[in-house]
Amino acid sequence: MPGQHEWSAPKFDAVDPCSIQSYFEDLDLLFLRHQVLDSLEKKRLAVRYTDIETECLWKSALSFSNPARTYEDFTAEIIGMYPEASAEHQYTIPRLQRLVSDHTHTPIQSEKELTSYYHCYDTTGSSDDKTR
Repeated sequence: MPGQHEWSAPKFDAVDPCSIQSYFEDLDLLFLRHQVLDSLEKKRLAVRYTDIETECLWKSALSFSNPARTYEDFTAEIIGMYPEASAEHQYTIPRLQRLVSDHTHTPIQSEKELTSYYHCYDTTGSSDDKTR
């Protein structure tokens, strides 16, 4: 497994909780590559690559210290701590309204800002488009 600060280490950005799914997917790939099979070891490694605050929070999860709880139980509990990362919260009408409102008060003045707005809109509105 890579060291905590190595470029190949998985990263979770607590400022962007939506990155949690990618974080655990990256960990799963590393577990396969390095043949990490033990649930306790997986849980220990999952908190290793986070910042101190996140590490403390995740270690407080009931499934972290309970050897009877699996790594899958742990990841489900952790993901549950970030409701905004769940699929049903990523594509909501209030989020879309907030995006439009935010950009109404700060007009787009450059191509870079337009691209940023487009990316935000695309990830906010794409689920609605798929259900039509």
